[in-house]
Amino acid sequence: RFPGVAGCQTKMLLGHKCAADIELTREHVEQAKRVLREKLGHVALTSCYDASVCNFHKLYGGVAYEQEFSKSVHTDADKRPTHKIGGKGGRWYNESALGGFVDWADEEIFAEAQLLFVEQTA
Repeated sequence: RFPGVAGCQTKMLLGHKCAADIELTREHVEQAKRVLREKLGHVALTSCYDASVCNFHKLYGGVAYEQEFSKSVHTDADKRPTHKIGGKGGRWYNESALGGFVDWADEEIFAEAQLLFVEQTA
């Protein structure tokens, strides 16, 4: 593990550098969730790439061109199994190297981002 990287997304939502030496608390996470909901206009999930493109255009207008979608983008994202929104597991990568470590703060931020994505795409 790299020192200070746990909670990276949470720290950056709060205006800090990713590896800032900050001991995150429950209040930090709740504040970061508020920033996510109140300051970011669009949440995109790479595991739901095409829906993210459609949602962007729903929120901001403009025409969605074929080149914007995963079949046209040069990425392997469309070859990976998708991560079920709001669920645990189903991930396409091996977490065993983490030795059981769970980034509790960023897991909560990601869960909140998933909820916001579902709300935005409804």
